Amino acid sequence: MKKARGRPRSKKAQQAVLQAAADLYVDLGYDKTTMEGIAGRAGVSKQTVYRWWGSKAKILLEVLTSEYVRFPVPGPDATHSLRDDLVAWITQIADERHNGAATNQIINMLVSIVMAGDQEAKPVYQQLIWPVEAAVKQRFLDAAKQENTVFTTDPTFAAELFMSCFLARLIFGEPLDDQWVDQLLEAVTTSQ
Repeated sequence: MKKARGRPRSKKAQQAVLQAAADLYVDLGYDKTTMEGIAGRAGVSKQTVYRWWGSKAKILLEVLTSEYVRFPVPGPDATHSLRDDLVAWITQIADERHNGAATNQIINMLVSIVMAGDQEAKPVYQQLIWPVEAAVKQRFLDAAKQENTVFTTDPTFAAELFMSCFLARLIFGEPLDDQWVDQLLEAVTTSQ
């Protein structure tokens, strides 16, 4: 049996690294954050950070999927009509993006990791975007069943179209508003 190298992770040092990484990612963004900077702010050696995580993308994955940094708005609530719920959700995201530098950095970190094509991009996408996409898909399915919304295509595919358009607008800083939601819903639903 092979013996593990090095000492086990100190919980205190691990938390210091994750907090340091979260702070640097929010302050500087993903591209300007370095493993050396994270180690220095956490008060641990660079070798320790590399041994525990291996890359800044892996640290970011843990940071973004823990209590250190959270994506500000999960998914749409099911409280009114599909249209009203999507407008409320989009408005909340637009407000967060407009009012919070931290929210913009989180979005930028997400985009940086996904666009960089790092091997860790898929897990980041799975941890942060897929749950939101699943909530949107469920909201579309609920609208089809409970509100008798008639889609011009499969409701799940309509939700994927919505998410693709939403992510593109989010990434490129395009407006997110009720007019956009209306246009998109008009494209994937039909009048009864």
